[in-house]
Amino acid sequence: MRVSVLLACWNVAPYVGEAVQSVLDQRPAPFEIIAVDDGSTDQSAAILAAFGTRLTLIRQPRSGVGAALNRAAAEATGDALAFIDADDLWTPGKLAQQIEALAAHPELDAVFGFMETFASPDLPQDQRLRLRIPERPEPAFTKNGMLIRRAALRRLGGFDPERRNADFVDWYARAMGKGFRWRLEPDVVCRRRIHAQNMGRSNQAQQRRDYLLTMKAFLDARRRSRASAL
Repeated sequence: MRVSVLLACWNVAPYVGEAVQSVLDQRPAPFEIIAVDDGSTDQSAAILAAFGTRLTLIRQPRSGVGAALNRAAAEATGDALAFIDADDLWTPGKLAQQIEALAAHPELDAVFGFMETFASPDLPQDQRLRLRIPERPEPAFTKNGMLIRRAALRRLGGFDPERRNADFVDWYARAMGKGFRWRLEPDVVCRRRIHAQNMGRSNQAQQRRDYLLTMKAFLDARRRSRASAL
């Protein structure tokens, strides 16, 4: 199974190199890595470019993670798609475990795994003390935790560029309404990094708005579905 890895990047220079390396260290190696630099103003694009032919780098004006991932998905040619957030990590064996699981269940669109959360080493101590990091891995119902067939993403649709702070939640809600078929596997496949930038979001109001709009759309769709079944 050929896997295309998709990455959207915006101003995460301290972490994006480590994220990409965690993908390159996978065995088997991914078929291709497509990274979209979404208008970074730091050294993120230069760090990605330094990987040379090991990834395809696309640069675009700031458009949001949904638009960036849709751009990457449009360029992908693999049989399945995997995602890596530019400040997070894949665990060793992630790709092999999920390829095996998806191949064993041809009726499924995707498989998910589990996720560990960790405090980034550069996180200031005062912020570290405020954290409540889960002691055990948790189900990774995130892009990082998913391997999905490319044909399934085409059927289910891409990410909504307007939901910049709830892109995956919005996508998942819409996908479930279209018959998304998935399975949760027990393997830990990714590590979520907590760092100063994602702890101190300046767009919390927009994030709440996007989540509320996503939930409303999901509930409205369920009501329409139930009404049509009567």
